[in-house]
Amino acid sequence: MEIKWLQTFSTKLKSQFENRRRKQKNQKRPYIIPAKFGFYFGSGILILLILAFTYANQLIYLIAFFYSSFIFIVMHLANNNLKNIKINSYEIPSYFADELGSIQIQLTNEHHKYLTRFIHIEINTSEFEIEKEIEIIKNRDNITVTCKILKSSRGLFPYPRIKIYSTFPFGLFYCWQIHDWQMSYFVYPERVGDIKVPQAFEEIEKELKLPLWLKKDNQNDEFFMHKEYNESDNFKRIDWKVFARKNKFYTKIFSSAEPKIIYVDLNSELDHLNGIPMEIKLKQITKWLFDAHKINTPCLIKTYNGKFSLLNGKNDYELIFQTLALHSIKGGVSIDN
Repeated sequence: MEIKWLQTFSTKLKSQFENRRRKQKNQKRPYIIPAKFGFYFGSGILILLILAFTYANQLIYLIAFFYSSFIFIVMHLANNNLKNIKINSYEIPSYFADELGSIQIQLTNEHHKYLTRFIHIEINTSEFEIEKEIEIIKNRDNITVTCKILKSSRGLFPYPRIKIYSTFPFGLFYCWQIHDWQMSYFVYPERVGDIKVPQAFEEIEKELKLPLWLKKDNQNDEFFMHKEYNESDNFKRIDWKVFARKNKFYTKIFSSAEPKIIYVDLNSELDHLNGIPMEIKLKQITKWLFDAHKINTPCLIKTYNGKFSLLNGKNDYELIFQTLALHSIKGGVSIDN
């Protein structure tokens, strides 16, 4: 009976040890050093010890011991205040260079009993600096911090490093964590330009030789094409005959409606600048595509390999925006949809 009890106890103890070891391995451990006031306080204790040794005074020894105990307790509290903080999520959605981007950080206090007080979030890059103070995070609770950022250059950028620090309590110790996130975000070109948007349906018709998705209705000269229905479309323009065949909503687009269709040959636009700076051209193409997506206008793209793609939905447009963000004068535009 005793042997069985010892085996059960040993198994439980081993399981608890493994769980604690796994948790410590996955948890970001904080660093801690004395703060400026902590150095002064520690120096005062050292002076008391020297005086006690010099004059053999037991009272000074007792006072020095009391202050030493106090400073070790404060160090323990400072470490515990930060060690149970975990970053659950860290997101920087891609954005355009002419708008403010956003950083969203979700913090969780994983301690089952104690609060976390007065922690700071610090992010430093060459273009922006962010520092936020959170006064309190309750135990087993989480909080989301949102910050605005502005980056003037386009491209693909790594997530900046996050430092979480605190001097609570009493400002004697500086305790911090460093978090590196192996992810990247895009900054798309600015949406600027006043060049007329290209709408060359005749050229498209010649190049594509009337593909099925641009087939005209012989019974109505004004009919232009069918387009998949979106929430912003007029519900009255749904073609119910097409719905009966395909069980999917399509709307009719008529040739009298402006604009008909946006057609952008990316390779031609970026290879033949006609005296326009590359950055200006990239901004203009970005504006064309953004406006088309905003007003739900059909947009046809000719890619670098000569293929045609009709952009449908946010994901298709974001792929083009990402390519424009990474485009350089020496490199071509390569998009395969």
